[in-house]
Amino acid sequence: MKKHLFLFAISVFILFFVNKVQAQKFRTTWKSTDTKITIPTNDELIYNYSITWQNLTNKGIGDGSAQEVKGNYTIKNLEDSSIYEIAIEGHFPHFYMNKDSIESSKLQTIEEWGEIKWKSMEHAFDSCINLTYKATDIPKLIEVKDMSYMFSFCKIFDGNSTMNEWNTSNVTDMSYMFYYADFNQPIGEWNTSNITNMSYMFWAAFSFNQSIENWNTSNVTNMSGMFRAAFSFNQSIGKWNTKNATNMNRMFFGADNFNQPIGEWNTQNVTNMNGMFFGADNFNQPIGEWNTQNVTNMSGMFANAKSFNQPIGEWNTEKVTNMNYIFYEAKSFNQPIGEWNTQNVTNMSGMFDSAELFNQPIGEWNTQNVTNISYMFSEATSFNQPIGKWNVENVTTMQKMFVTAKSFNQPLEKWNTKNVTNMKAMFAEAASFNQPLEKWNTKNVTNMKAMFAEAASFNQPLEKWNTKNVIDISIMFGGAKSFSQSITKWNIANIIDMTELFNGANLSTENYDATLIAWSKNKKIPENIKLNAEGLKYCKSKEARQKLIDEYGWTIEDDELSCED
Repeated sequence: MKKHLFLFAISVFILFFVNKVQAQKFRTTWKSTDTKITIPTNDELIYNYSITWQNLTNKGIGDGSAQEVKGNYTIKNLEDSSIYEIAIEGHFPHFYMNKDSIESSKLQTIEEWGEIKWKSMEHAFDSCINLTYKATDIPKLIEVKDMSYMFSFCKIFDGNSTMNEWNTSNVTDMSYMFYYADFNQPIGEWNTSNITNMSYMFWAAFSFNQSIENWNTSNVTNMSGMFRAAFSFNQSIGKWNTKNATNMNRMFFGADNFNQPIGEWNTQNVTNMNGMFFGADNFNQPIGEWNTQNVTNMSGMFANAKSFNQPIGEWNTEKVTNMNYIFYEAKSFNQPIGEWNTQNVTNMSGMFDSAELFNQPIGEWNTQNVTNISYMFSEATSFNQPIGKWNVENVTTMQKMFVTAKSFNQPLEKWNTKNVTNMKAMFAEAASFNQPLEKWNTKNVTNMKAMFAEAASFNQPLEKWNTKNVIDISIMFGGAKSFSQSITKWNIANIIDMTELFNGANLSTENYDATLIAWSKNKKIPENIKLNAEGLKYCKSKEARQKLIDEYGWTIEDDELSCED
């Protein structure tokens, strides 16, 4: 009896010892796809480790070991398509896959972390698209400072609850950690007190929606893209300490479900809010008391934020230089922002593009430094406020500024347009617009294509415009069914495209005749021009029209000879 008890005790001890030794090793499983597997290491660190591998599919085939390995190690002569368990022990500070597209797809599981003392997790399992997580022990992370890209592109990785016990007290960088990772495990107990960079941490972590409200973010400076395209995330983070944050660029970009109060955040040091709520469809929380005194970039900040409609009119925008597309497709927004200081803004392109409800007075804005106002009110179908006092002397492009701004009809004649080069489709489909523009300085404009196309009400004189540098007037009055003005004094010397210029316009026979006659007498007449004038009639210009065709190779189509007595 004693002998049996002794043997039992020995067997238990041996089993315990074997398991203890086994547990000291970092164990992973791999699928051999080309008869070899390379263990990835970091050339900048020192290694001295032992490695063993065994075939789990067909026992014994290709098994082996190696001692005193100093860096990358390639295991050869493996059985193709078999699963191998690889165990590592010794000094192995950094598993460094770093987007190795060949080896990363071979890694199947993390079974155990063992007793390895890790130095870094930067790019550790980056792009391991077949990786799943089975380890229940806790890795030795006390010396780790960098976890950036650790599980990025781990598309079926979901971790487990033991990850909440990780010691992250010395980590400073978690940027891109779960980028495109299928991850949704509790990590709210992590010590984040030393982290400075959380940029893009959960970018496209589509499933993630765990409580992290107790994280210490007091040292974080970079929160850019942190929840970008984290479609499921909607947790309370309103008590975070953001006093040191400087970058919130694209922080909630595409975070469809996020709608939590964050109005108490300290944003006094933030300089970049570019695209912060772009596409955050549900977000509609009060943030009007944010300190924006140091923000320079608000480009696209509320673009596609379809629900947002909160008062932000008291924000300090003195340092902002870029407001392009800030309210693009912000379909609910209609708040007073007329008191904003825009003295340093240079780019207002697309600012209210498709902001269908916006109709607030902004006529007192200081626009002296603005150079780009293209698309600014494109499809802003409600907007009809006076902006005739704006200083636009530095603006170079007004392309599609009021395209489909169906309600807009305010005087703009006093604008100084001396530096504008592009007026393409500026008032296209602006159905109500009919204001005098003849005093505009157009000497530097090269593109007037579709400028008044489908502008159904427009009928103002433009004869005094300087068109000497214009090269494209195609479709300029196409569908402008009210337009019937003389443009006989236009200089057409440099024009190369008149396609569909007058299609659907309402030019009288008298004005059309006068135009063709005047153009045929220009000092310099361009050659091989195609001119469409659907619905127009000519009479006295018959000879001039033919001259343009015969001598200069013009093609004039769709008009009709009609000489009534």
